[in-house]
Amino acid sequence: MLRLCCRHKCSTRLCFLAMKNSIITTFGLRVHELRLKKGYSQEELADHCNLHRTFIGRIERGETNVTLINIYKIAHGLTVPAAALLDKVKRTKRALDISGVLNNIRDPRHWIQTEALIQVIIDNPSLRGIIYGYVSEVALLSILDKMEITEHFKPDDHKKTKSDRTFIYNGRQYTLQLKSMQTSSIKEVTHGKFIAKVQNDASDRRKIKLPNGETLETTCYLAGEYDILGVSLQPFTGEWRFAFKKNKDLKRSTYRKYSPEAQKMLLATLEDIAYPLTPDWTENLLSLLDDPDLGKKNL
Repeated sequence: MLRLCCRHKCSTRLCFLAMKNSIITTFGLRVHELRLKKGYSQEELADHCNLHRTFIGRIERGETNVTLINIYKIAHGLTVPAAALLDKVKRTKRALDISGVLNNIRDPRHWIQTEALIQVIIDNPSLRGIIYGYVSEVALLSILDKMEITEHFKPDDHKKTKSDRTFIYNGRQYTLQLKSMQTSSIKEVTHGKFIAKVQNDASDRRKIKLPNGETLETTCYLAGEYDILGVSLQPFTGEWRFAFKKNKDLKRSTYRKYSPEAQKMLLATLEDIAYPLTPDWTENLLSLLDDPDLGKKNL
């Protein structure tokens, strides 16, 4: 009886999540449709709505839940009634302009279904780590929303910034680097207790100048290059939860080819993590933001 009850609750929850995702996806498609009809770019619409361009992109991709206030901002920017944003998406049988043609390629909802995508990942293990990282970033957004951190964005890749997510909280701007555990490093110490290594470095070697004037090529991050390291706990918990640690508490490099002074300024490429978490990690991101040394005043 208990098992049937649990199954019923799980089924109900899955149905609710599926319905919620469908509503968010449909809303995003409707915003996209009306934006193209107006001839606006995402940046132009963002300006009209007084919202960030990346936020408009997330809405159109169905990656975020939209508050009532932002619905009215978008409706105002598009000069349509708010109710128009809740209408069903008007689908055409063929693209009528170049933006529609390109969108058929750029928007994966036009060319792949969930089960097909899962099968592609299963058949191509090399894709798993890449896609896992991106899915982890999307899952983090839900965590930020639950914390009522609504002002956040992903810096453009071409700017070579050192954070996966920038967010604003209580008038200060913080940068967060999101990393994953090395699958091969996960070990069970005793029953229910695990240790692992977190890969904490840049994807490519680049030339950097240290505060002491020394220049070197490395994949290491500089100490203080971002504010907070975030790591998915999903391998341990089976659900999207995250652990966080201040940059200034991360290990420094011990690589012998670096001078002792350089080692103090560079982060180690591997960071230790254990589950259950040790005191130097926390799932409570907000608790770290009490530190006045983190972040900077948002201008």
